[in-house]
Amino acid sequence: EVTDTAYVTMQRYFVKRDMSRDFAPGVCVMSLAEWERLKSVQDDVSKSFYSVLFGKTFRAKVLEEIKRQNPPSASGDSLTPSDAEMVLTTSLVEVLKSYIEDGIQKIFDCDGCNRNLGNQLGHDCIYMSFNLRIKRYGELSICNIDFNALGRDFVKQNIGICNYISGNFIDKLDAEFLIQSAAELYIADDPNVWEMSLFCERNHCCVCPSILYI
Repeated sequence: EVTDTAYVTMQRYFVKRDMSRDFAPGVCVMSLAEWERLKSVQDDVSKSFYSVLFGKTFRAKVLEEIKRQNPPSASGDSLTPSDAEMVLTTSLVEVLKSYIEDGIQKIFDCDGCNRNLGNQLGHDCIYMSFNLRIKRYGELSICNIDFNALGRDFVKQNIGICNYISGNFIDKLDAEFLIQSAAELYIADDPNVWEMSLFCERNHCCVCPSILYI
């Protein structure tokens, strides 16, 4: 029976010693609507997970580190509390971005390198945009972050104003916003986007780089 219903097939594969792949029969077939509901549940779980990590692990480590550092009083500091919070939030996004970037590099799986294929410029490790990398590996990279180390690095980077960091400041942080901002910062560092833009200008290309990366 032919229908207009879109389906998603989840399929397993096995990597052999020569790095070739054998695909097993589909183990799960679901409609597009079912897949979208599953993705929605996954997004909800991810948001809850991020909230717990920032609200519990990160919060506890930061406050512990501040107590250990025993920073000086802010009596001579010209920053207002709102300015300090803005500086601290921006700094946290930058530190988080570096952790996400390092995590993606560690788990990145290049099929071309695995199979020792020629034309390395066509390998995923060279050609894949940062936008696609964050979509494919971002969540796993975040789940692998050592939030204790993240807390230590955050305090160390802001030791001069860490007296402004309090439990109340951390409680007001929006984990989803921080991760989204860090992801956007990561994507903005993609050298391939600028190289492709120059290529398009020189060759009068009518295809936008953002379309090429979809």
